[in-house]
Amino acid sequence: WVYNPVVVNLSTRGSTDSLPGIACLLVIWGTLASRAHPCLGPVLGGVSHGLAIHTKLYPIIYFPAIAVSLASPPITRASTTSCPRPASLPRLALRTAACPKVHAWVASAV
Repeated sequence: WVYNPVVVNLSTRGSTDSLPGIACLLVIWGTLASRAHPCLGPVLGGVSHGLAIHTKLYPIIYFPAIAVSLASPPITRASTTSCPRPASLPRLALRTAACPKVHAWVASAV
């Protein structure tokens, strides 16, 4: 429920959308795990996304973000350690202009 506010909104009106909510979390986990497990991650993400769309139609809006995430090159720790690591969020906001790698990471995270 924390990562999908649509499920919280629908659940307050009496309908329970726990299954699509869990399936959407599995989609996110499978997409993130596809970097470490190239065989298991996309299969788990695809099956759980199909299950989520089969139960409710609204998870289809996540497909473009998942496709872009899978098509983009992975961000490794080696590519982010060349820039100074700020200790707080205000420092991160000040240093993103000076470090394009961190700026690209923040832009992709938002």
